[in-house]
Amino acid sequence: VDEGILFQEATKYYANIILPFGARVVKTLEKASQLDIQILATSHGVIWRKNLPRILKAYSDWGSGVTKEKAVVVYDSMWGSTTTMAEHIADGIASRGVEVEVLKLGETDRSWVIKEVLDARAVVVGTPTINNTMFPSVADLVFYLKGLRPKGRIGAVFGSYGWGGGGTKAVREQLQAAGIELPLEDLQVNYVPHEAEKAKCMEMGRRI
Repeated sequence: VDEGILFQEATKYYANIILPFGARVVKTLEKASQLDIQILATSHGVIWRKNLPRILKAYSDWGSGVTKEKAVVVYDSMWGSTTTMAEHIADGIASRGVEVEVLKLGETDRSWVIKEVLDARAVVVGTPTINNTMFPSVADLVFYLKGLRPKGRIGAVFGSYGWGGGGTKAVREQLQAAGIELPLEDLQVNYVPHEAEKAKCMEMGRRI
């Protein structure tokens, strides 16, 4: 198996299955450090015959909640307004020299989103409002994220609305339930973001 694909899949597996059990991972690795490990024959996935120090180090970092200066901006959009906001927030983050991944739900599987969240320090979620709450694909993600309980993350919420708001409030509640710290106020735009709103999005990104 190509090493790049191998570690990409290992990362996705950990992020979506093992993430809530980081403390157990760390304890297990401490016990295993006394062993002369030649082969890792896992219950799921490949048998590791080489690069053992690298995969063990990866599990140690993941289990300890190690993150890097990286932000994930994940969102969905009905008519493009939330997309515009996401792009400008990402530009604001990047302007500070911080790595940023922009992922649109509906085009990106949620397991891939969580893979990117695994080593990200910031998780920024955007939603349009529909029926006074968040968009269904966003609801799916944040409920899934709440079950995985990532530790040591900050976040922010943004979105657009037409007749009435409510989408960002619903997202905020779920992210807080997931243990994500939300130091910034939610950013909402009524209908289409114009230049003033785009500037606010850029500023939110810089503050993140």
